[in-house]
Amino acid sequence: MVAPMAGLSFWSLIAVYVLAALLMLVGALLDHLWAKILGAGKIYRIFVTPGILVHELSHALACLLMGAKVTDMTIFDKEGGHVTH
Repeated sequence: MVAPMAGLSFWSLIAVYVLAALLMLVGALLDHLWAKILGAGKIYRIFVTPGILVHELSHALACLLMGAKVTDMTIFDKEGGHVTH
């Protein structure tokens, strides 16, 4: 069995991690910007709900793939969402 990133050199792997970190940073900055522009009210919540939905569904899918039973999942909580397993 071959490791998933066996074909990448050390520096290519570092580049992948740096790119991932930069994407997360840009995402956090954009989220902060949208929150400032739209305020923290209902319009902002409507704007970010699709991302929260995809994020929490990915957690639930990971739980199911690993054999954990999902007991609760919240999408529309004031602080975002969560999955309990």
